[in-house]
Amino acid sequence: MKVTLLLLLSILTLSSCSSKEHSNTETVEHADAAVSESLPENTIRTVMDEQVEFQFGEKTDPEELGLYRSLSIIVGDSVVLTFRDEFYEFEGERFKLDETHKFNTRQGTFYRVELNNRPEPPVHWFFQYSDNQIEYVGEINPLDLKYIGDADMDGKIEVSGYQDYCQETYIGESDKQDFCAEYFASFEVSDTVERVSYSYGVASILKEHGYLPSPVLEDPFVFGDFYGDGIQDTALIATIGDEHKLLVVDYQSDTALINIVEDGGETIQTTDFSWVGVFKAIPAGDTLFSNYTDDWRSLSDVPEDERVVLTYDALFVHMAEACGGGFIFWKDEKWNWLQQE
Repeated sequence: MKVTLLLLLSILTLSSCSSKEHSNTETVEHADAAVSESLPENTIRTVMDEQVEFQFGEKTDPEELGLYRSLSIIVGDSVVLTFRDEFYEFEGERFKLDETHKFNTRQGTFYRVELNNRPEPPVHWFFQYSDNQIEYVGEINPLDLKYIGDADMDGKIEVSGYQDYCQETYIGESDKQDFCAEYFASFEVSDTVERVSYSYGVASILKEHGYLPSPVLEDPFVFGDFYGDGIQDTALIATIGDEHKLLVVDYQSDTALINIVEDGGETIQTTDFSWVGVFKAIPAGDTLFSNYTDDWRSLSDVPEDERVVLTYDALFVHMAEACGGGFIFWKDEKWNWLQQE
């Protein structure tokens, strides 16, 4: 049975964002975004969808970081907003209309633009589009982003992360187990940007119970239906004190549970996931197998009864640049492991 830690909140599922490609563009850079270069590449970069066009101008970085001095936002045929910040450059090359930069909610569409603040975490600007108008909402300054989304589907964007980079070297130099917790912050974005001590964003909920998203993973959250109930869940590597746990937030029809991925050492022989450098979801239908028993083997060498094909999603964890990792999946009312060296 599931190892249930806490009963959290009433919620259905995480929202997802999608948009159509712009019909008049030539180069598609992302499934949700199209990019056209109407002027020389070193002068301007344009990213657009069917609603808004973001035009980054005055490329100004000799280190080729993709930084631009100005930003113009166009709705229809009119430039409605123009910015040229005195202190920061816009991260034009990093701006893509994906699930971390564009959010469709019942209050309209929100866009997030990053500004260069190296060596500190970036500054984040937010814009809201509704009824053929776009407005600047506000900024978060600075934040190493770990979670962003409208988890409770209230039309507000929940944003969580660290206000300074909290790396292993810093953690090792600190005598305080909650060193990183001092830098963790949560915000809600609607028609304003407000810092909150508690929100329904999953990162803030975890913090209320002593967990923080891993500060050393670039993306500590992955999403998928990990229990096969047709509802999208959230998995993450989280810290509590100096421990790194693998958690799954199991969203059900009327509640959500935090479950710890462990089974007493029968198949998953660790409760410490501090070694994980690669963390992602494996889609339903992919073949899961162990590529090492007494020796290396490919899928063609694996007997049929040792192959696993699920109708729902699984997890994959691995060391960043070394052997060691595996598939983790829920089956027969327990978590299971298949080695992947």
